[in-house]
Amino acid sequence: MMKKLFSCNHKGSANFNEDTVGHYQNVAWVIDGATPLFFNQYLSEENDVVWFVQQINEQLPRFITDDRSLEEILINVLEQVRHPSKLIVYCILTHLVI
Repeated sequence: MMKKLFSCNHKGSANFNEDTVGHYQNVAWVIDGATPLFFNQYLSEENDVVWFVQQINEQLPRFITDDRSLEEILINVLEQVRHPSKLIVYCILTHLVI
């Protein structure tokens, strides 16, 4: 098991920090969020990228085990956050069509 000594994550010039770091047992990760493509926010008052990054960061420890591959872990995590993401895809596509 790893022992976390220090974690640092500074917000850049954007309004919100779209990046995060996390760890669980013997696994650590860094999630580099992207700049939103649209000004509309469908999942969060902050921005949708922040929401996705936070959801993924929260779900990862639930699925990390030594007997699962990275692919299996990520599939399970994304399955947990995909239901609200269907809404955002619909909203974006509707926004583009209008």
